[in-house]
Amino acid sequence: MQLDKAAIDRMLRLDDKQLRQFIDQLAAGAGMSPGSLNVSDADLAALRRTLGSASPEALAQLAGQLTAQNRGMNHGK
Repeated sequence: MQLDKAAIDRMLRLDDKQLRQFIDQLAAGAGMSPGSLNVSDADLAALRRTLGSASPEALAQLAGQLTAQNRGMNHGK
């Protein structure tokens, strides 16, 4: 997944139902049971605030962490 300002802006334009579905897809991709996160409205609001104010450097760091985590998960496959 490309994690840059444009991707974040697209995520922020999702309504709450779509954003929850997106989060469930990410969780499933990480091997978690979809829906197991029980994301509340307050969680979504906090996520939107955090992502909306993230600097390009913070997004790059997060993208690197996600890539490294994904490589580690797929290493044994």
